[in-house]
Amino acid sequence: MTLVLSPEDAGGISDPNCIETPRQIQFNGDDLDCSSLTPIHTDKPSPTTPPTDGIDTTMDTTPGAYDSSEADTSTTSSTPAKKTRRRRRRNKKKNNTAPSTSASNSTTTTSTTNLDTTGENDTIDSITEEEPAGATNKSELSPNPFNILLRSTKSNLNGKYNTTLLEASSVKTIIGISRTQILNLGINDVKIKTIVSKASKLTTNILNFVQKYSDTFFSDFNNQKMFFKLCIYVALYESHGFSKINADFPVLDMIGGYSEITLDTTGTKLTPSTKKQVHQNNLDYAVLAYIGHILIWVLFLQRQARLPLSIEKYDIELSQTTIRQHIGGVHLWSKLIRESATMNAKRWKHIYKFRQMFPFEEDQFMLIVRFMHLEGEIP
Repeated sequence: MTLVLSPEDAGGISDPNCIETPRQIQFNGDDLDCSSLTPIHTDKPSPTTPPTDGIDTTMDTTPGAYDSSEADTSTTSSTPAKKTRRRRRRNKKKNNTAPSTSASNSTTTTSTTNLDTTGENDTIDSITEEEPAGATNKSELSPNPFNILLRSTKSNLNGKYNTTLLEASSVKTIIGISRTQILNLGINDVKIKTIVSKASKLTTNILNFVQKYSDTFFSDFNNQKMFFKLCIYVALYESHGFSKINADFPVLDMIGGYSEITLDTTGTKLTPSTKKQVHQNNLDYAVLAYIGHILIWVLFLQRQARLPLSIEKYDIELSQTTIRQHIGGVHLWSKLIRESATMNAKRWKHIYKFRQMFPFEEDQFMLIVRFMHLEGEIP
């Protein structure tokens, strides 16, 4: 057992059985009266092991240089401090394991434990209390972390369709082949077969129709005149264009029997209309309009090259102003701008859909024109 003596006790020991040391006294035997000594229990296995808390244990041997009360105070105060810190760490781990309801609550608990009582905890608590109750719910409902609802910046006509369409790029099946070559190649040429096989569904249906009746229906000039004018008018005026041509020609009698251009074959769905007199036949106006836009495109190429117009040979008059008023450009696949003075919202909606539905397949267009035997030079 190790005992620490006060200065008075250290100087008055005269028992020969006791051996005096600078700071500690070891005793042998049971005849030592140590009732006046102050016992100190230590957890260290050896008195020579230096403490880990950094306290200097070196003692001055001069009388009165060492005060045992100071040693008691430092020793007893340091040991509970370690236990207190350990206890706080264990409490902190327990608090962290508990489920937290929100990020703000966990932040407040941590700050209260670690910060000194200087008023900073009150500030954190006040900020947490002033936060709106519905803020967390909004962030959970909205995928945007800033709770901002983004809307489209397009200035559309009726919320769906823009008032301007950029120029479309043509689709070339065979790179390097010219329009003139397509018009002059043999019908059994591998390039012609390739162009036919690479056509879209709607274009393929039109190619089948014009190729099938190329030597019968389209070999007659009157049939060509009626059909070309019908397609152009349907492309510009839709159902009203059909009514105008039907007043001059027996359209249904001339082309009503061709299944390739009927609704039963194409599967096109009509938009319900309150006017029952608009569409009372089985013809697909979309197919007629597609052919009409192809003819308008050919007309644009001839005007651009300053060549004689093919439509003039069929007594068809069509100015550039009329085309712009009803299409919005020189042809369907050029840059289109809605003419608000002459084009209503419904018409622009149809132009918008025609642009998406009718592919700009230039090589296939030349084959269609070839099978219809359109007269005139095409650059």
